[in-house]
Amino acid sequence: MRDTLIRKRIRRMHHLRGEPRLFKDKRGNYHAIFYDPDTRRRRWVSMETNKKRKADTRFRRLVTAYERGEYDPWKDRVALAPISLEEASEKFVAAKKGQGRSASTIKGYREFLSMVSGMVPAGLLLRDMTVADCQRIINRPTSDASRKTYYRNLRAFLNWSVAQGCLLESPLGDIEAPHQTRRTPQFLTEGDLEHLLQVIKAYADGHAGIDAEGALVVHRAVRLAVSTGLRRGELLALRCGDVEVGKGLLFVRNREGFRTKSGHDRAVPLSPMARSVYEDVSGHDRRQDELLLKAAFGSEIYPAWLSRRFKRFIRLAGLDETIHWHTLRHTFCSWLAQRGVDPHRIKEWAGHSSLTVTEKYMHLAPERHAIVEEVFALS
Repeated sequence: MRDTLIRKRIRRMHHLRGEPRLFKDKRGNYHAIFYDPDTRRRRWVSMETNKKRKADTRFRRLVTAYERGEYDPWKDRVALAPISLEEASEKFVAAKKGQGRSASTIKGYREFLSMVSGMVPAGLLLRDMTVADCQRIINRPTSDASRKTYYRNLRAFLNWSVAQGCLLESPLGDIEAPHQTRRTPQFLTEGDLEHLLQVIKAYADGHAGIDAEGALVVHRAVRLAVSTGLRRGELLALRCGDVEVGKGLLFVRNREGFRTKSGHDRAVPLSPMARSVYEDVSGHDRRQDELLLKAAFGSEIYPAWLSRRFKRFIRLAGLDETIHWHTLRHTFCSWLAQRGVDPHRIKEWAGHSSLTVTEKYMHLAPERHAIVEEVFALS
């Protein structure tokens, strides 16, 4: 009886306005009701869900398509453009590129979506992608961190597809984000760093081989990285003018051809070790816009070359094989935390996106405080 009265009320409203309405029946299922006042035709379209949020999303998509003339509830079963997964992927990458995302981010999205296309049937329409497909993609990696990355990339792509009207809702459904086991960041002890620098210096002095010039470049880069916490890209993008000795600061700046991970400029205290590197490489004839660190013959340092050469010296020093270039950044944050530096300061100097990232170092913090000049006095 109650449903009958509601139906009559909705019918009267439709006669007056002709506007689509969302209706919930006595079983809790949602329906979209369309009415054409000219022909007095009425159509109930099931939202195929009893969840209010999902029903609202689907209803809005249907109404938008209906108002644009892209959907006829009396003829069409689904109001979705028959776009393939590959086509949607290309449009998504182009959209992100237009938003000014970094080249590495665009490359990551493209490689991920290419992998996704290879895991589903060829020519699969985006609207036919299922929850099972999503689950299989997310579960492909073996590590928690990689699964979380896959989930994040897939969610970004599918949410964009929903916003573009290619999907009524994301097929991720109720799949929860994979939980990542928080691991303590690996860092070098003061003894490890001193030993590593001695090994590199031996090569730089020509006592242990012929690659003296390359070793000298690595020696400077390691000292500057560990004493500033700069990421590899930030380090290699530094200009001579970014170091202001008078202020005791080193500036990490966005500029043409380079963008920091957070998108914000920041200043880092110029510790004695960093100042020593600057004094080694600076000269009266160097321009302010010139790269601070250069390769052996004055050319640009390639990131991959620096990481490979650093790994070589890690092996020569007999240190843990799992140590990589980013460990130097972890070392910077860990040493500061060990000496009681305020986490907000560490976040500011390291350029972390949030205090949550900084907190993974704070288990090392004692009950006292220190300043950065005391931490990196080694030169």
